[in-house]
Amino acid sequence: MDKILAFFRSLLYRFRVWLTRFMTGRHGVDELCVFTLMSGILISFIGSLFGFFLPILIGYAAEIYTLFRIFSKNLPKRQEENRKYLKWSANVRFQIKAFFTRQKMRKEYKYFRCPGCKSLMRLHRGRGEVEMDCPKCHTHFKKKA
Repeated sequence: MDKILAFFRSLLYRFRVWLTRFMTGRHGVDELCVFTLMSGILISFIGSLFGFFLPILIGYAAEIYTLFRIFSKNLPKRQEENRKYLKWSANVRFQIKAFFTRQKMRKEYKYFRCPGCKSLMRLHRGRGEVEMDCPKCHTHFKKKA
């Protein structure tokens, strides 16, 4: 039993060494790879759920593109693609993070929008009716918290 276990440990170690050598100089996984892989899986699943061939094909193409990016040796090109994706998605990621932060803090604060410029503001709950001044457009208005 110990010899079999030692053999599998040795096999696993050799595979890990081979994989490390194989991936040396290659790009690997980044945020864009995770996004394309997840969206490819989701699109393929939706296509197979409704029986449409084109979404399945698009999903597989996204998954193949993900593998291409992971195994690519053109590091500057892949890093530039990832940088563009992060720049493009920064606002979306910020909005999602802000939404969950507001949900977590909704018992302490009341969130509302300025009637003039529609910017998001917050006020401690339980303060009653307060006259406010918007920091962006300087509109005066009353709000109840």
